[in-house]
This record gives sequence, C-alpha cells and structure tokens, in this order.
Amino acid sequence: MIGCDFKEFAEDLHYGHELEFLYKGIPYRVEKDGKQVLFYQTDLSQEEYEKQKKCFACNTYDDSVDEFLNAKIFDGKSIKEVEKYITITDEF
Repeated sequence: MIGCDFKEFAEDLHYGHELEFLYKGIPYRVEKDGKQVLFYQTDLSQEEYEKQKKCFACNTYDDSVDEFLNAKIFDGKSIKEVEKYITITDEF
C-alpha cells in the first residue's frame, strides 16, 4: 500500500475517516454512513454508481469495517491480499 500501511488504513476506517485510493489505476472511495461502510468507484455516472456501490452493514460500525476489510471484492481477494496494488490518494 502506498501512502500508508494496512494497519493505518484499517485504523483510519475504524475512526470513521473517508479514504480515497487507486486499485489498479481505478479510483475508489470508502466512507462511513451511520453504522454502514459504503464502498464505490468514484469515476462513474450516478446511474452506474447506484448499480455498483457496495454497502457493508452490521450491528456496529466497527463490525461493518471488519466486514469490508475481509470482503473478497478486489478480483476475488480482500483488500489486505491486494494492498500492494493500492495507492492512497486522499483522506478526510
């Protein structure tokens, strides 16, 4: 991961920070929405966004973050498994 390490990335999410990053050159954002984590590609039209956004919703926000971190959504792999292909571009 370029811009931070995986531990820092996970901690930032648990603190409720929004993160933007590139995975294989494609821009993504992950953000807090109440107890949910929203994950989506940022260079899509509104219609495409609605079709492809992913929502991770559990009983607590921390559980939702953990679900996102373990989800096999990057070419069938989790974000930890593909971290070497990720470049952090912004944090809010």
